[in-house]
Amino acid sequence: PGRWKSHLTRGEVLRKLGKYRKALAEMDEAARLKPDSAEPFISRGTVFMDVGRPGSAIAELDEAVRREPGSVNAQLNRAAAYQSLDQPDKALAALDEAVRIAPDDKEVVAVRDALRLDFGGVRSGKGGG
Repeated sequence: PGRWKSHLTRGEVLRKLGKYRKALAEMDEAARLKPDSAEPFISRGTVFMDVGRPGSAIAELDEAVRREPGSVNAQLNRAAAYQSLDQPDKALAALDEAVRIAPDDKEVVAVRDALRLDFGGVRSGKGGG
């Protein structure tokens, strides 16, 4: 049962070493072995952010959300990708969703509220806080 996690861990190590193609191959294998998990797609999104491809990262993170709609990590990473594309409305929507999933997570709420302030209160009426 842990084989998928071994591939994912290997992929993360390869990513940190800058071996992005090999990292993606390991993450693909993790996804193949555990198709209901968001983690391989979140990791793939991180690779694409590392290489300056936030649009590709968003596609991976959207897939992560499809597989695990309750993944706060996927939403936080989506927010970062949208922020890097200077799309504050979409970044805040992802953060609002993260807060909806984990309303008691003070760190998630703080990240969302900080982004609202950074972007001059865009969408400030949404999601409480």
